[in-house]
Amino acid sequence: MEEQSLEEHLGELRRRVLVSLAGTLGTAAVVGALLGGRIIGILTSAVLPPGTAVIARTPTEYIYAWFLVVVLVSLYLATPIVLHQVFRFMEPGLYPHERRLFLRVVPLSYLLFSAGMLVAVTLLLPAAARFLVSYTEPWAEPMLSVSSVVYFATFIVAVTSLVFQTPVVVGFLLASGLVSPSKLRAMRRYIYTIFFILALLTAPSPALVPALLVTLMLVVMYEASLLLGSKLFR
Repeated sequence: MEEQSLEEHLGELRRRVLVSLAGTLGTAAVVGALLGGRIIGILTSAVLPPGTAVIARTPTEYIYAWFLVVVLVSLYLATPIVLHQVFRFMEPGLYPHERRLFLRVVPLSYLLFSAGMLVAVTLLLPAAARFLVSYTEPWAEPMLSVSSVVYFATFIVAVTSLVFQTPVVVGFLLASGLVSPSKLRAMRRYIYTIFFILALLTAPSPALVPALLVTLMLVVMYEASLLLGSKLFR
């Protein structure tokens, strides 16, 4: 392939950026028009215990929550478009093994992120919401604001999805030679203790059961990372 001039590189970069922006904005328009309100409705009905009231405390609160949901969902759905444009821009300058690495690791990272979202929405969020609402005294009727539900769900989904990136991070450390599998196995007890402390700090509630569930999830992902090892980055 012929080497491009600086002007041609800048023109290619501008085209890739415009395609990424168009894809993201187009996705946002579709999500906003078809799914925005439904996502909030599905989220609250699937996560909260039956009969829990969801209110809007200010005239603009629902709009802000709707906008946040549309932006986050659109960014997630448009990520493959953006990653494809990044790869096509970088591809001419990549060595064959670097192309293979990109095509192997980046899609896997996106799939792991998606798996984390699925686990959070179907398992962690409903369990955490029911557990927290159950603490309400009989004389206090639970009435949650729509923004608090959306922010709470966003936090749990983000933390869980990042936890699911553990195989990619550990695989990179192993492949780079910074650590060895035997050393990571020998440090299990210390790493698991750190996992439990992190779980207490980031779990949906300060209770022991949710923290243990988060710890278990971290341990499973860590062990999966050791099994995969540096194979991801070969």
